Amino acid sequence: MRIALLGMGTVGGGVYELAAKKGIEVVRVLERVRRTENATTDIADIADDPRIEAVAEMLGGVEPAREYALRCIRAGKHFVTANKLLISRCGIELAREAQNAGVRLVFSAACGGGIPFLPSLVRARESDRIVRAGGILNGTTNYILDRMQREGVDFASALADAQALGYAERDPSGDIDGWDTARKVTLIAAVAFGALPSEDEMPVMGIGNIRTEDVQAFKRRNLVCRLIGETAKTEAGVTACVRPVLFRVSDAESAVLRNDNLCWYQGEQSGLFRLMGQGAGRYPTAANVLADVLSLNAGLPPMLEEGLKPAALTRAAAEPYYVRVPGYAAETLRTLLTGVSEAGEWRMGETVPMEPAEIQKIISALPGAFCAATVREGGKS
Repeated sequence: MRIALLGMGTVGGGVYELAAKKGIEVVRVLERVRRTENATTDIADIADDPRIEAVAEMLGGVEPAREYALRCIRAGKHFVTANKLLISRCGIELAREAQNAGVRLVFSAACGGGIPFLPSLVRARESDRIVRAGGILNGTTNYILDRMQREGVDFASALADAQALGYAERDPSGDIDGWDTARKVTLIAAVAFGALPSEDEMPVMGIGNIRTEDVQAFKRRNLVCRLIGETAKTEAGVTACVRPVLFRVSDAESAVLRNDNLCWYQGEQSGLFRLMGQGAGRYPTAANVLADVLSLNAGLPPMLEEGLKPAALTRAAAEPYYVRVPGYAAETLRTLLTGVSEAGEWRMGETVPMEPAEIQKIISALPGAFCAATVREGGKS
């Protein structure tokens, strides 16, 4: 197969390096700085080249990725992308254009990095009704939480180490505030349920305020904290949220260490399936991009089904939350809290069952406050 690449950064460079080993010819590379003999800065050199059968995009962001995607798709070229933001914001438009042009839009590497999670979800969707799906979808936050809980490292040090190792960006807010996970959740919902939710409507709570006091409280209860994104299909509609969750040490999520990911889905008939591995990185993600390229002529079902629509999110299930709030707020929240204890200026306790949107509203109004959904019977949040 002959392809073109858009972008020669970490992942794009990995795709370029691995392509020859898979018998894939890279005809053109769109890049600002010419580093390859077949480089170009003009998308027309790719869209108008009849030799190119597929285009793989690793630019990131919405524009110009959207413009380039539309131009290549309308020119009759399959489009492969690792760009979760592009699909979460423009997936409906791109899927419609791909259907009209008779080409495929695939994005396995946009969620799970090197884990073949979305292709597995597509196959499961064809034979079963997916009830819910999600998991530990961000390696940066998992690395930070794991270092804090297993090694006693404080948040700032764990974040600095993640940045030094290339797991976290210079501006890590998209990871630690939960937005990277939220975008992946939108992709999961789109594939599993044929409905694309907006991240702006989703309750999203990150780990930016977790402190040593929280970690110590978890250890006393023999619990482990992980950042979880999940979505479900109920009779009322689609739910989706991102929040820290507490698990027992015997649960599968507690065994996900360093920057690994754990993706799962539950089928109505088939039950719960889990896939664990590298959720990011040059070669794992590049390998998933190339797997998508190699699958283009295999006659597989489309990742996004015809008729994909926006999803108006409905309320997620209520559950208790561990909270750490400023002392001045504890009195105001006294009707919602049980088992309150003091830790200097902070008060810790557990809430009555609350919906994610409710607890998010409370915690976001209290500087430095932190919350995590408490473990349910059987270890499932």
